Amino acid sequence: MTHEQREEVAQARSLYTQILKSFPENSTAKDRLEALSRKVDLPPERLASLFALSERKEYVQLAKSAIALIRDYPNSYMLWALLGSAEHELGQFEHAEKCARKALSFRPRNALAHYNLANALRAQDKVQEALECYADALNLDPNLAIANHNRAMLLFREGDIEAALHEWRIANETAPDFAEAHYGSGICLFRLGKYEEAVASFQRAVELNPKLVEAYLGLGNAYNELGDLPKAGEALDMALELNPDDSSATSLRAWIQSRLCDFAGEAKPINRAELNPFSALFYEDDPKEQQLRSQAFWRQLAGGIRPFSELPRPKYRPDQLKIGYFSADFHDHATLHLLSGVLREHDRTGFEIHAYSYGRQASVQFRDLLNQRNLHFHYAEGLSDETFAELARSHQLDIAIDLKGYTAETRSQIFGYRLAPIQMNYLGYPSTLGTDVFDYIVADRMLIPSRYRKYYDEKVLYLPHSYQPNDNLRRAADISTPRSEFGLPERGMVFCCFNNSTKIKKDEFDIWMRVLAQVEGSVLWLLRTDDGMEGNLRKSAEASGVASDRLIFCDRAPHALHLARHRHADLFLDTFNCNAHTTGSDALWAGLPLITMAGKQFAARVAASLLNAVGLPELITESKEEYEARILHLATHRTELREIRERLARNRFIHPLFDTRRYTRNLENGFRRAYERYLAGEPPADIRVLDQS
Repeated sequence: MTHEQREEVAQARSLYTQILKSFPENSTAKDRLEALSRKVDLPPERLASLFALSERKEYVQLAKSAIALIRDYPNSYMLWALLGSAEHELGQFEHAEKCARKALSFRPRNALAHYNLANALRAQDKVQEALECYADALNLDPNLAIANHNRAMLLFREGDIEAALHEWRIANETAPDFAEAHYGSGICLFRLGKYEEAVASFQRAVELNPKLVEAYLGLGNAYNELGDLPKAGEALDMALELNPDDSSATSLRAWIQSRLCDFAGEAKPINRAELNPFSALFYEDDPKEQQLRSQAFWRQLAGGIRPFSELPRPKYRPDQLKIGYFSADFHDHATLHLLSGVLREHDRTGFEIHAYSYGRQASVQFRDLLNQRNLHFHYAEGLSDETFAELARSHQLDIAIDLKGYTAETRSQIFGYRLAPIQMNYLGYPSTLGTDVFDYIVADRMLIPSRYRKYYDEKVLYLPHSYQPNDNLRRAADISTPRSEFGLPERGMVFCCFNNSTKIKKDEFDIWMRVLAQVEGSVLWLLRTDDGMEGNLRKSAEASGVASDRLIFCDRAPHALHLARHRHADLFLDTFNCNAHTTGSDALWAGLPLITMAGKQFAARVAASLLNAVGLPELITESKEEYEARILHLATHRTELREIRERLARNRFIHPLFDTRRYTRNLENGFRRAYERYLAGEPPADIRVLDQS
């Protein structure tokens, strides 16, 4: 009893227990021991000391102190709750769950007890249990907005965007000043394509918390989608002021400067190490640095993903290989324009084709086109990564192909689960993905010559001509408009570059201006991004001594009309770090010659690959000086240019670049050879496909 008076509960309990061993009927010892078992309240001074440790974030000491006191106060809700909190902060999530359950056993009607258990479950990826516990907490306390917020984050991660938005909106109503909940609403609205509403949510978030970097980044993305590039730039500048090392903000800021052709802004020092690999493609031509960026990006994107169980190796080769194409771009997009012919020409006796779309749904026109291709089409936009991977694996694919890579809306991380025994990087992203999760990259010998081979982590599936597919049934619109309809002079040399403005850099633009200065009556025809881009390029032209009205801008147009208007140009001038890719094959298919400079990285060698496969290697140059000289030569030797144009008109139908069936047979042969290696138990290796003409 003296020990009890001194709050030495463990010692008192020990003595009472010893007494009862010798004197089982001692009623005083029984009563005192029972009273001690009900003892739950800590002395106020001890509780205060525990809260002080928590506030100072001294979680190791907090855990030690709580464990010591639990021996004396085993039924204290607050002790178990504080111990659970400390274990959670120390990353001991299983222990945190046990503590939370113990605390909940003492106060089953306490909302915070359910909330704490939900947090411990969430940390262990026990998603459904966590969602239910958050719901239990909210049933007991509907005003617990943080539970709505955490529940929304789980739903968002699982791909249920509408449900996440519903939870965040409840949190916004319950706690109007909860900045993170407004930010959450914004990211949902952004994902749903409601960019103006997303802007309003992000704006409210930064009003409430001016240091919320993520909300400024969200604003930058939303304004970018709305085409308001100046406001996007301002928001990203705020994000970078708060966190100069934010790689997402750095990359998007660089992207916007590129879209605006803001050469002065691009000249300012930036931390290129913070650029994501896609943005970096436009900034420099360096395959080694690109590989390092891709490797780092993969670790960030998929570092927590672990492959599912190993896929069983079949004993026999199936009659049909199941091929799965994964993309967000099964709509009016360059990827589908290029791949459409392959999807049509695939040998259905030897291949079963699946397409997995996780982007916006195709228009009626493109749904009809895909239906005509006789493939199995799967919408997966709302699925979590894990559920998406399980869906793909359920179809028992033999080869899974990522058509997206690290471009916008990437979901390359799902390949980390291992969707098929063979996984390939193809078409959408012109670089290595920086991981051996992808067994092969589809390329050709022009794109990845031996001197640059070491900068690609995948094995290379070398196609015999160009890596790029094309659809030889696409048609240009039948128009008879004059040049003047497009603001072009009826006479004079029309140079053009229909590449996205992100690809245009000062080096090539300066060359173009020197050419215009030397070729009287010539103009440069460009694709307009927005008024800011046009204004910047006109200023740069004037600074180079070229009248700004010699730059002619056109807007985007339906694909058939875009192909048709190429006939009004005389020569397509390529960009350096990232060449004309789809725009290059568009020009050549439309009969317009293209001059390129072959660089080092994949993205800087695509146009050379196209020209090689269409039989015009003389239009490939190896230096800026040679590039400029070749343009001037053809601009001042119009007969020679006309002969090249006539040869291109013939070559389109006899050279391999636009022979869709021949290309598809070669690609399929590559698929078969990769599968034969797998079936034989051999590891992936570089494969050189022989022409199937």
